[in-house]
Amino acid sequence: MMIFLSFSRCIFFSLLLFLLAFSPAVQADVSIEFVLDGSGSMWGQLYDQYKIVILKRGMENFLEKAPPDLRIGIRGFGLNGGEGCSNTRLLLPPVMNAYPEVLQAVKRMNPSGQAPIIFALRKGLKDLKKAEGKKLLILIADGRDSCETDSPGAVEKLSQALSNEEIHVIGLGLSAEEDRTELKLLAAKANGNYYNISNSSQLARRISGIVDRAIREEKERLRLLAEEKARQAALAEKTRLVVEFVSHVPGFFCSKMRLLDLQIDGTPLSGMETFEIGCTDRVRLYDRPLAAGNHTIILQYGKDNHGDFLKSRPESFTVKVISGKTTRLECRTAGHLLYWGLDSTVEEIDSP
Repeated sequence: MMIFLSFSRCIFFSLLLFLLAFSPAVQADVSIEFVLDGSGSMWGQLYDQYKIVILKRGMENFLEKAPPDLRIGIRGFGLNGGEGCSNTRLLLPPVMNAYPEVLQAVKRMNPSGQAPIIFALRKGLKDLKKAEGKKLLILIADGRDSCETDSPGAVEKLSQALSNEEIHVIGLGLSAEEDRTELKLLAAKANGNYYNISNSSQLARRISGIVDRAIREEKERLRLLAEEKARQAALAEKTRLVVEFVSHVPGFFCSKMRLLDLQIDGTPLSGMETFEIGCTDRVRLYDRPLAAGNHTIILQYGKDNHGDFLKSRPESFTVKVISGKTTRLECRTAGHLLYWGLDSTVEEIDSP
């Protein structure tokens, strides 16, 4: 039994080392929702180009070289057909590797109305609510919110609704100080960054920079998580309880011994009722990982004295298992005045 348990531990640690050394590269799970300005001001020009054209071409340039396995969604605001300060629509829910669909959703945008930015971002947070991993909202707009009367208060309320999301803001040629101030505050309050661009190439580069950083951060988070899980697994394997039974009954009092019951925290170990050993013997009954903390062990044995079978009293022991250590409980047969029982010692040793 002891040889088998030692062999099992060797297999466990060999497998653990193999997984750590040869596990495939961590694949980051990143969900991005672009919240895009479709307000009427996007028909304004920036260096002889319509802002909406800069937005569409910048998105197209980004998608042509986008990393694989991104989950991307598109939400627009101020679009044709909407109404006032509730004018926002989810044009495409976040979907993995649906880059052609993303591009088509952007190309169909037709700017028309107002700019309910905060309202659209609140909706965007709900769009990403069920997503796993890293979650980003990327706002691309040519000005501040045109609907909120208390912009700082609305931004503060939005920031309080965040859990682990980030909101990054890209301004399309913002020249007005009020616009830049408000959108910079929004990004700062929402765990993100603010950028200002003036053409489609700059837009594509800024988006790529935001996305690449998010992927790196998520990969690092997952790598550290995997390392911590492996560390916890190794620690759990090293946190063990060993129960040994030692019999030293003289032959004229004993012909054989039988273990009748072994319970760990109220759970009986199967096979104990037929476990026979010699009158002078040492056996390891239990050698397994067990959570750190106090545990109750109950042990009972029987002594066959040449046909006269006597049961010991069930003995109960409270043992504190120490994290990262092997806690060894040694139970020894002991003849007391009126009954056969057990003496015990507990020691903590380094786990192999």
